[in-house]
Amino acid sequence: MGFLKCASKYSKQIIYCCYSILMLYGAGILIWGLVDEEVDSDFVTHTIRLSTGVISVVNAALGLYGTGYGEKCLVYLSICLLFVTCIVQILAIIVRITLPYEESTERKAELQTLFDEEEDKYAQRFQKIELKCCGVNSYNDYEEKFDPLLLGYPPSCCGFSTNTKCTKPFEIGCHQKLQEAREYHELVRAIIFLVSSFLKYVSALVIAILTIWGDDLV
Repeated sequence: MGFLKCASKYSKQIIYCCYSILMLYGAGILIWGLVDEEVDSDFVTHTIRLSTGVISVVNAALGLYGTGYGEKCLVYLSICLLFVTCIVQILAIIVRITLPYEESTERKAELQTLFDEEEDKYAQRFQKIELKCCGVNSYNDYEEKFDPLLLGYPPSCCGFSTNTKCTKPFEIGCHQKLQEAREYHELVRAIIFLVSSFLKYVSALVIAILTIWGDDLV
């Protein structure tokens, strides 16, 4: 009962706090979507993050204005939008996690172009990919450039950091390794986004309860 009385007494302050957190959440998601272009490797994911950020900021601003100026209709509208956007976010992320990650053909073409360059600076850039891989598709790619059985493969194909002759290269190509790495990072970020969406849902629930509970809150 003591907790309920305290919540009732400071309900308006709690609502302000929740909306402020939602404002920061929206701003953070928006900045994430704008800055983290490498992670947002497809148009759908990028659009979801930007839309979520903008809608969250507008939603929080609407709730703060309604709470501050006693406009309950705006607060109720904000609460409805919060629940709708939370459900859409969670469903979108669940679908995104369950769908297979599709690697764009452009990325593989860029990697192949870098591999095909004859200049040492490009070759060194390619060989700096430290993912225990060799070539674009496999170690056989080097057969078209030189005789690896005679000269040996690049040290990176064996995980060497020096010019030690590499004779037993990694069998997996760097394109596959890079794709697996992107899949992993995409999954981690999707889980983070899902958890934050759930916390947003909890905040919306708290705001709804406190707003409906006290008639004199706003």
